[in-house]
Amino acid sequence: MRISAKDTICGLRPAKLKELLAKDDFTTPYAFKKLELDVRETSQTLIDLCEAGWIRFAGTWDYIDHWTVTEKGHRLLATRLGARFPREEGRRIVQEVVKLAGAINREPERSRRIKEIRLFGSVLTGSDDETAGDVDLVVLVERRLLPKEILGQLEQAERQSAPAHFDHVDQIHWPRTQILRQLKSISRKISLHGNDDLTTLNAPYQTVYAFDVEKESEVPFDPAIKQAAKGSDFAEAAMHQSGLASRAADRVEVPEMPDRLPKERHIQQQNLQKAWHMWQRGAPLEAIAEMADMSKASVCSYLASFHRQGPVPFVFDASFRATLSQALGGQRNYWIGVNLTIFGANQAMIEVLAKLPDNRTIVGEARLYVGLKIGCSGYSHTFPIIGLIADYALRWYKQMGSRFGDLRAKVSTVFAPTDGPEPLVAPRPLEFADLERPMDEFLRERFPVAVDTGSRRALQVTLAERIRFQETDAFGKPRRKFTHVPIKQARGLEAAVRAISAKRSPSACRDESLTLWHTIEPACQAV
Repeated sequence: MRISAKDTICGLRPAKLKELLAKDDFTTPYAFKKLELDVRETSQTLIDLCEAGWIRFAGTWDYIDHWTVTEKGHRLLATRLGARFPREEGRRIVQEVVKLAGAINREPERSRRIKEIRLFGSVLTGSDDETAGDVDLVVLVERRLLPKEILGQLEQAERQSAPAHFDHVDQIHWPRTQILRQLKSISRKISLHGNDDLTTLNAPYQTVYAFDVEKESEVPFDPAIKQAAKGSDFAEAAMHQSGLASRAADRVEVPEMPDRLPKERHIQQQNLQKAWHMWQRGAPLEAIAEMADMSKASVCSYLASFHRQGPVPFVFDASFRATLSQALGGQRNYWIGVNLTIFGANQAMIEVLAKLPDNRTIVGEARLYVGLKIGCSGYSHTFPIIGLIADYALRWYKQMGSRFGDLRAKVSTVFAPTDGPEPLVAPRPLEFADLERPMDEFLRERFPVAVDTGSRRALQVTLAERIRFQETDAFGKPRRKFTHVPIKQARGLEAAVRAISAKRSPSACRDESLTLWHTIEPACQAV
């Protein structure tokens, strides 16, 4: 098995799938936590993986689906992920394979002939500017149509060259194995498959080489791309083999939104996702309410609201606001405020508030301290949107947290009920840590001697619609009544800040506030 790190398997990167399959048996709630997908997307992905033979459905217990890793999945775990290569290079390799196959079929001392070579996969179906993970080939080898005595002599002579460690069975198959090894030796990018792989995948293929064994002559090349045919009972057999035949259908109906709701406190986000899965698998409301520690009315409200929201794919942007805006979807019901405070390496806090359109009444709140679980409080119909935004903020932090270096930071934004998704213009993380050195140099120039050795000095830089510089103490509080640093005193620092700010999206500069702090200790203030 040869798989590129950039390939996808049922929509997943191989590395992410290997993380999931590292646990030999697992549940759907475990999977959506590992895959970082919406619970609905997770369920469908697991079914796709099951149908493709990577995992097997083991059963449903207490309204939770269980899965086990198959032999194919274990082979993936043992597979090293390779690099991709241009599709044109793959076509050149195919031409070399065809050339060698013709030479082998002209050798009179061979007992076997290469009847067909079939190409499938990305080298066949990809566009010219795409890359491929490997050259997928099916090689069909057959005995020559010779008198039994002559054929036996050729086979006996070929077996003499078999490796010494081969047993009797390996030696019998050596004439065919030798041909496959010769073809494979052309490139490590070649991946040889059995013809069953074509039918299993129902993949399109092209016969790049054909030989008439009866006439001992090559068949003219046919450029047609054909579709591998499955047997009539294939789908049914695959269903039983995967275990999906025993899986009951998901529940389709959704509870109605109740008229009156109690407020809930500290409901874990992962239990909310689990609640939807249990509902789909037929759990009564009482069982879901007990698991999530919520009232039945709140469970109904959450399920109805979650169903209306629908899954939203995560797309990263260096702008905190632009990333989070993708989670808004069609929401037009609340003012939503988000704060992400970064205290240091792997130390951060996320706060999400949902208010009614009057921007006064708080109806939902989500909080997260990195390393702990997202907790939601308030009315449960707000939990789907605030939980999703908190999750997006956490995923943004995972990609951007290390980019702040030793700087402390706070990024804030507010969405009005009329706001929707915003353009994504900065797909790569920005290095805010580059500001650490100019901020440090500015502080040391401003405090050449230890005027106040009893406390630390800090510089606060705010990137909003206007860039502001301010002196604070180590906790971010202004040291004097007038603490703003004139721009003319921070020209060098201003240039560095504007260079980074220019890479952010226009909406980030207008509707998002990013504040950075850098601190020097008392002992470091004196030169």
